[in-house]
Amino acid sequence: MYRDKESFYASDDFQALGDEFVHFKEWWDKDLPLNDDFPGRPGIALSEAEALFFARFYFERNFETLRQANQEDELRLQYLLAEIGFRLYELTSSREDYTKASAFFSSTMQRSLDVINDKTVVGGMVNRAREMLEVCGERGRQLRALRDSKDGESKAGKKVKKSKAKKTLKRGEKKVAEKADERAAGDSPPKKKKKKKKKADLVAESASRAEMPQADLDGIMRKTALLEEELEVLKERHKTVEEDNLKWRQLAGRDALTGLGNKIMLFNVVLPKILKKLEPGRSFSCIAIGLDQLGQVNLKFGWKTGDQMLLETVKNLRRLTKEGEELYRLDGAIFGFLCPGSGDEKGVRATELRRHLAQTNVKVANNHLPLISSVGVVSVERRGSASASEAAAAISKALFQILFKAKDQGGNTVEIHSSKHF
Repeated sequence: MYRDKESFYASDDFQALGDEFVHFKEWWDKDLPLNDDFPGRPGIALSEAEALFFARFYFERNFETLRQANQEDELRLQYLLAEIGFRLYELTSSREDYTKASAFFSSTMQRSLDVINDKTVVGGMVNRAREMLEVCGERGRQLRALRDSKDGESKAGKKVKKSKAKKTLKRGEKKVAEKADERAAGDSPPKKKKKKKKKADLVAESASRAEMPQADLDGIMRKTALLEEELEVLKERHKTVEEDNLKWRQLAGRDALTGLGNKIMLFNVVLPKILKKLEPGRSFSCIAIGLDQLGQVNLKFGWKTGDQMLLETVKNLRRLTKEGEELYRLDGAIFGFLCPGSGDEKGVRATELRRHLAQTNVKVANNHLPLISSVGVVSVERRGSASASEAAAAISKALFQILFKAKDQGGNTVEIHSSKHF
């Protein structure tokens, strides 16, 4: 709503209009129970900060998926996440937003350096990486300056509070002195507790014994304070990075709903390893199976029912999996088989899978629906790309193209990609 405010809601009471949508939350809570595969619950963005918050959810959740396109897209995506974090930190002053923005600026700079130092990358990509390195370095400095400015304002506020506290303390000291005067002359003064010396006091004492100049002492004290502050920031950043790494490790390789390996596992891990060792005369195929009716089921009966349909599909596909084949969930309603061999036999195998699924009925809201599907096949006999990762990305692109071609033919059909060299 924030994005479309000027276009559609310019004459409306924006906040009141947003409040009317609160009842949607009951539907979302019912149809979208929170689990590890969701970055957060849906909501309505009525401010810039809320809109950016949802945008960052989306791009962080899809980071590993989107980055596989090519190096330049990966750099742009990292830079986008860094800029979203920068703007959020401007709006919220949140330490988490600062840490994420700083981490993405740093990772973009490191990735740019990798591209610049990679001798296999030539031409405009290297120049764009240099530009990105310079831009991210400058934006990173601006981010740190903004943090220092915000920290300075925070410290100034604390000083005002301390000043008020000192005035209150002085008034209290006067009262204590008045009570002390009222005591009898023979009364012994109260015992003073020994104060534990602070690190700064110990430094000052040792410097005094060594007759260190005051200027040198002040310099040491400032450096000590700065180092302690930087240490705390590093500890906090390390904790955040570890938490993010754990989250990505959980999300990156396996689909939460079905337990199958996902698209990232297949195209970023498994295929590059196979392609590096692909010998002449050896071949393999990827078969993509897309359910044609799942979108309609989700719209009519809700996501929970759609998830049940997916799980029933997985049960049937597992029963159909042959020795040497591996099953993956590539996208929402798309599954994939990795099979040894290529040629016409894989077209026959794809037709066999489509026919078996179509003969299987699943119960959806007291109705029995057949698992109608479209199937795309890509066979690989030779690697032609400069690297295994690039070849895997080309195979992924070809596989989805041929699957959507089958869907465009009206569904319930098989299409085979013409190229076998990637």
